[in-house]
Amino acid sequence: MHDAEFAEDADEALAMEVMQRTPGFATFNAFAWPVRDGKPMVYVGHGEEAGTWNNQAAAEAIRQLYEDEGDPFGGTTPYAIVFKELDGPQHLAIMDLD
Repeated sequence: MHDAEFAEDADEALAMEVMQRTPGFATFNAFAWPVRDGKPMVYVGHGEEAGTWNNQAAAEAIRQLYEDEGDPFGGTTPYAIVFKELDGPQHLAIMDLD
């Protein structure tokens, strides 16, 4: 992973860990890495991957993203990236449109 831009201030040691340990993945655009309570969220997967949909909380986060955007949703999507809280169960999906 290369340098990441974080959505808000993140613990420096945890930010470095994200940059060094997160496997590289393709995105259409640069995005701000989500942070909760000073901790970068953990990358879970993209909305087109079966493993992401097998995670019920991740799948719900994608559905919620599309509902919040007012877009109809009918299946897998390459435009969602899912993250999870480091120390909690909450998942968050962000939009990555091409």
